[in-house]
Amino acid sequence: MAHYTENKIFKNVDLRADALKPGEYLECTFSGCNLGGVNLNGVTLAGCQFQDCDLSLALLEGSGLRDVRFTTCKMLGLRFDLVRPLLFEVGFTDCILDLSSFFGCAMARAELLRCSLREVDLVGANLSGADLRECDLTGAMFEATRLERADLRGARGFVISPDKNRLKKAKFSSDGLSGLLTDYEIVISD
Repeated sequence: MAHYTENKIFKNVDLRADALKPGEYLECTFSGCNLGGVNLNGVTLAGCQFQDCDLSLALLEGSGLRDVRFTTCKMLGLRFDLVRPLLFEVGFTDCILDLSSFFGCAMARAELLRCSLREVDLVGANLSGADLRECDLTGAMFEATRLERADLRGARGFVISPDKNRLKKAKFSSDGLSGLLTDYEIVISD
């Protein structure tokens, strides 16, 4: 019988030593927990909240993240592209997601607010209608990325080629427009 946990609060728990058992976790809250490097294969999280947690280098292959929200979490080097695609719906606020991969992920209308997404792989991702306001996208990789109707106002550090990505009706701040013109070698000065 698969493990099932509902409405449990995990507070200040080091889950590296006592890892989550494979199974389903429904409407659970994780606050101040350390899941760094934890293998989450076979774990499905649904309707869960993570606040002030460290999930850096956690192994996500074969996991499910359905309606999971992360706030002020450190999440370095995660492979979201290995999460089961039918169970992938996430939101991030004030998180550090540097060096992570969202390669080919379906994230239409996802929220990634005020996050650090430095050197993140967004190649082939569907971010249509996504909210990426005030994110640091320095070194992020965009190619064949769908950004139609995405909101990138206040985002910084990005280089996005309009020829290699879908940008129809995407929103940008005027001070970020230079990131759309880099491929054209256009010089913008004040």
